[in-house]
Amino acid sequence: MFFLLLSCLICCHTPKEAEEFFEQREKFEDNWWESDIFGVCLLVDSKEGMVVFDDGNDKEFFPYEFEPLNTYHIDDRTVKVWPNEQCYDVVLDLVQETICECTF
Repeated sequence: MFFLLLSCLICCHTPKEAEEFFEQREKFEDNWWESDIFGVCLLVDSKEGMVVFDDGNDKEFFPYEFEPLNTYHIDDRTVKVWPNEQCYDVVLDLVQETICECTF
C-alpha cells in the first residue's frame, strides 16, 4: 500500500493520458528528447527498434519493445511515457522527469 501511495505521489496519470500517448506515439518516436537527470538526449528509433542515448560525446544503443498503451521495455528496465503539453513525462523505476525537445 505504501508503494502504491508513493508511486502516485511521484507520478499520478490517468488511463486516458496513456491512451492519448498511444494515439500520438509517432510524435514521440523518431524525435530527440532531452533528459536533464541523465545528461543525454534520447531517440526512440521506431525503424530500427532501438533507443539511442547521446551525451554529446558518445552514443549508446539499446533495443526496445513497446507495450501498449505507453510502456517501453529497454534492456531490463520499464519506462512509462505520458504526454505533457509539448513535452513528455517519463517514469523509470521511481524517477520521474519531464523531457522536452533536445537542444544540443
